[in-house]
Amino acid sequence: MEFVHSQNLIHRDLKPENFLVGLEEKKGTIFLIDFGLAKYYQQKGEHIQYFFNYRYKEKIGISGTCRYASLSAHSGNQ
Repeated sequence: MEFVHSQNLIHRDLKPENFLVGLEEKKGTIFLIDFGLAKYYQQKGEHIQYFFNYRYKEKIGISGTCRYASLSAHSGNQ
């Protein structure tokens, strides 16, 4: 995760199914897969605009799996 964040990326779909453990010569290595919802959080060295859904005025869907979404995401924040 530290490497992913060092690349200015947020995975946005962390769940047990997206972690794999290597075998044989890759034993002890953990792999993160499924970057379909990944998003850059910095562009040109500046943090992207934070979207906060004040009092649910706009309906936005949850990105990723609802079961593993944060309380903030369930409140409509992105």
